[in-house]
Amino acid sequence: MLMALLKIAISVALLWALFANVDAGEVLRQVARADLGLLLAALAALLALAVVQAYRWTVVLRAIGARLGLRQASLTVMIGLFFNQTLPSTIGGDAVRIWRAHKLGLDLARAVNGVMIDRLSALAALLLVAAIGLPKIHALIGDGVAFWVIPAFIVAGLVGFAALMTFDRLPPAFMRWRVVAAIGRLSADARRALIDRRYGPAVVGLSLLIQIAVSSSVWLIAAGLRLKVGWFDCLILVPPVMLVSMVPISIAGWGVREGAMVSAFGLVGLGATDALALSIVFGLIVSLVGVPGGVIWAATKPKRAPVAGEVAPEAGAVKPEAGRPAA
Repeated sequence: MLMALLKIAISVALLWALFANVDAGEVLRQVARADLGLLLAALAALLALAVVQAYRWTVVLRAIGARLGLRQASLTVMIGLFFNQTLPSTIGGDAVRIWRAHKLGLDLARAVNGVMIDRLSALAALLLVAAIGLPKIHALIGDGVAFWVIPAFIVAGLVGFAALMTFDRLPPAFMRWRVVAAIGRLSADARRALIDRRYGPAVVGLSLLIQIAVSSSVWLIAAGLRLKVGWFDCLILVPPVMLVSMVPISIAGWGVREGAMVSAFGLVGLGATDALALSIVFGLIVSLVGVPGGVIWAATKPKRAPVAGEVAPEAGAVKPEAGRPAA
């Protein structure tokens, strides 16, 4: 409870600091003048992405020897989106997703690894987008110290992925510890889901599609607010903003996201008032995307498999690979 209150205080303080430096009335007037059709288009696009993310998750689960029907995966992703907005951190939805997947019949190890690898695939797409956008970032920032932050982030990400993909190759003596053994299983599963040619291209490709669609949604919102922001600008600037907003120090990223948006879009000449209006409308639309998940959470209850380890595909099923014992 104390941590939740602290994160609420951080969100309020950050938003207060941002509004203190802009014309709050102008922000509200911009939002009131927005093109409702374009905002609804952005909302529809983000809602549709829940199904795309659910399908990516099912591909990840197949790669690690588990099964979950697309219907149940979609419902679970929607519930996770709701808890991303209501719990004191954006990772709260992942914890709920793991819990519900386990209730649907997945063994706990695969439920945890499936969600973690799903998140890692998003990070892989983020690194790719950041690498593609380096020339544009260089043109905006120049040769200063700030420019090297993104290349450093890309290198650190690549090193981290390399370490994870090879972690299970440590000497057997290290695997005696349960935590090390669990990371080793995650390493092997991540390799199957992200590198194996049967699954990797689909998982990474869907992750790139999601990144592009989120950035495009921000571009639609900017157009709805009549802001002069290009689509490619959003493609390059939005992913780092989303990454920063995932840092678990605020409620659903509020305050952190707005500060990052003001800084990022200031590079392409967008004023603080305009960038703040853009971020607030985006945050409100993301919150609306989570509302159906709350309704689903209240109206449904995950059903356990009738036989341990097996569930009918339409109800959300897990079926371990032959030769691989359940955790």
